[in-house]
Amino acid sequence: MLEELRAEPWYQGEMSRKEAERLLKTDGDFLVRKSATNPGSFVLTGMHNGQAKHLLLVDPEGTVSAGRKSRVTPSGPWRAVTEASMLPGQSQS
Repeated sequence: MLEELRAEPWYQGEMSRKEAERLLKTDGDFLVRKSATNPGSFVLTGMHNGQAKHLLLVDPEGTVSAGRKSRVTPSGPWRAVTEASMLPGQSQS
């Protein structure tokens, strides 16, 4: 699964919440990252209504989850944050 993720332009590898938030510029920007604090977990980080949202996708046991309270409904076009759109000095893990 990890090899498949690495081939996707929106996958940014392991990074913290703060690092991911710095890459998001406008509503609709998103990326998928490997959690820096929960080994084996993946997180969808997206910008919605001017705020970064972090949704847990896969926990260490492989259970798909977005939490009970977390719901993001896209209200417009979503744009993947890719390596080409990263800030200067940032690199893909």
